[in-house]
Amino acid sequence: MKIGLIDYDGKIPNLALMKLSAYHKARGDEVYFGSIPNDCEKVYCSVLFTWNKAKAERLRLAYPNIEFGGTGYDIEKKLPPEIDALEPDYDLYTTGEIYSRICRGIGTKKAKLKKAETIRNMGIGFTTRGCVRNCAFCVVPRKEGKLRQASEIRDIVRPGSN
Repeated sequence: MKIGLIDYDGKIPNLALMKLSAYHKARGDEVYFGSIPNDCEKVYCSVLFTWNKAKAERLRLAYPNIEFGGTGYDIEKKLPPEIDALEPDYDLYTTGEIYSRICRGIGTKKAKLKKAETIRNMGIGFTTRGCVRNCAFCVVPRKEGKLRQASEIRDIVRPGSN
């Protein structure tokens, strides 16, 4: 099965997409990220910001079998527990892919490539979920609930990292 993954508006690697990639690769599916063929049987798209929801919806024209997720699309939607429990596919994002997302703004190309490489080599996950505050602008308390422990540091250390 061909699976497409679209990180619509993120700058750093998307944990949910990395876990979906790990899930589908473990099943023997072909996973495409970045350049997605039109003949994918399933396409997942993560939208982080609500102001991009309508623009992302246009992807249905190219991918009628697309499934949207992310806080900007549906604050209630979560990964199934069996997928959420997986170790992320750390090979999904290349340094070049991350660089292309962070290359704007102040700083030299060399410094930004170094930052992209640092980001690529990080472990990604949550030691806590939720929040104790209720800031008017923030969706975290509504999405995640009260502050609680989610895992230990050892659970999110990237294999092979220092």
